[in-house]
Amino acid sequence: MQYIKSHADITSLTAFTQVGDSSGNATFPGGPGTSPYEGMQRPLCNVKLVSLNNGKSIAPAFNLFTDVPIPGRHWFIVIDDLNFSSNPRSTTYGEKAGMPFVPIGIYDYTDRLVTTVESDYNGLADVLLPSRFADKYDKVFYPINVKLRKKASMIDSAVWLMNQYAGVSRPVVVFWVGNNDSSSAALGEGGVNPTFLPIPFEQVAAELTPLARALLAEGEAAGDLSFEPYTPAALERNLTLVADFAAQYGRLLTRLKSEVNAAATAQLFLLTLPYYSSVGYLMDSEDLEFYLRKLNPDYTVPPSFKRVAPPGEPITDPMRGDRISLLTFGFMYALLDSGYSVDYVNAVLETNGEQRDGMVLSESEQGVIRARIDSFNAAIRNATAAYGPNAHVVEIAEYLNDGLSGKKPIVIGDTVLTRKWIRGSSFGFDGVHPNYTAQALIANFVLGQLNATLGLNAPLHDLAAILATDPYVDRDGDGFAPGPSYRGDGIAELLFLFKDPDDTSAGVQPVLPFNVWELISRALLKEFLGG
Repeated sequence: MQYIKSHADITSLTAFTQVGDSSGNATFPGGPGTSPYEGMQRPLCNVKLVSLNNGKSIAPAFNLFTDVPIPGRHWFIVIDDLNFSSNPRSTTYGEKAGMPFVPIGIYDYTDRLVTTVESDYNGLADVLLPSRFADKYDKVFYPINVKLRKKASMIDSAVWLMNQYAGVSRPVVVFWVGNNDSSSAALGEGGVNPTFLPIPFEQVAAELTPLARALLAEGEAAGDLSFEPYTPAALERNLTLVADFAAQYGRLLTRLKSEVNAAATAQLFLLTLPYYSSVGYLMDSEDLEFYLRKLNPDYTVPPSFKRVAPPGEPITDPMRGDRISLLTFGFMYALLDSGYSVDYVNAVLETNGEQRDGMVLSESEQGVIRARIDSFNAAIRNATAAYGPNAHVVEIAEYLNDGLSGKKPIVIGDTVLTRKWIRGSSFGFDGVHPNYTAQALIANFVLGQLNATLGLNAPLHDLAAILATDPYVDRDGDGFAPGPSYRGDGIAELLFLFKDPDDTSAGVQPVLPFNVWELISRALLKEFLGG
């Protein structure tokens, strides 16, 4: 890139080049001598000639053109050139003040308004462009969103694809929608006004960095954050009403009919929803004692925490007992590793002998979530029947619930898949998403339904082969797995602290770094506060 240092530089800057003759270029696309630009003056790729008027800045007058929209994150700062910030809470403290809540218009090369953003409290703003890349998930649908010329959803993409192949092939739609309607309640995360976080703030505040501690405290005081996600009121707030679920689900199926060419006689396979309250993310009494006794052999859950099974006895009903979130467990683990007493750590779970309801998902509250999911599944079955003969229910919920609970064990070679975090060989580090083996297991179940219903012969995945190389499987029995080779980000970065450094020896286990609380603080700021 050539930079303009003064007005005099403009006169000597070469911004155009003469396109040469391609007749002697045997590898030129389309053949020698076919360039439509031969003999013409064309702009250089690495130079931008900017004409300035008096009082006009160079920065906002720069256009970037690419034939194909390339997603990129653009960052902005809006500053008050005349004043310095005297606010110690501002990131511009002592420097030129940021201008908060200023609308910023983003225009394309035709001066068409593409989108708008607003600067935050510190005068900062960012946006992912092109506008059709509304967020990271939207990248999955590229280039469909570019073809649609709008922000795309999964349903938008399905409709577009079905119309593209209408009359040419027989579309098959695998439709698994609705898990998130119970996820916030079960995981203790999400929502707005307030956003729920399963963080034992009172116990960990002293260990967090001053910035993380201050921002979390301010968020709680303002009602923007709540650290009690498992109260009955919070659960009800975060569970979708059955009538709303049925209406939204029905609207999506209607779109797959009304917006799709009649020639696309699609076959829909609608998957039911497994119990979110039974994922590995939710830790029971046996989980807590298994892991925390690695740090202090005297650890035991407090009496108010209902056990999944009596001490030393096998688990006969995995649905029994209270649970806490994996995030809460991680804080307890870090506290115990930092030298805090068992009593102090257990204050996360109870106060003066009384269970802290907001931090603990009780057995009865899990039952409330399961009942709501049962109602969601009934709505799915009703919607399938209403759609007509081209819609089919796939009872994946019953299969996974029975399998991961041990009612109908899922066995691959010598490995039994269960709901346990890492030890159950079913989940990734987040305890929510299936690991590679469980992903293939689910795919096989769906493929089996497609084969049986449509008379296909689609091959199934070799589960034993996938299990043998799955990085989320614990092979030495110490409760930890080596994990993937890439690094985690945000909260995932904290989960990656539990990567097994040697999965061939149970005696070699993860060791938290000396600056673990700094890492925790940084992850919280990045994940939840956008810091």
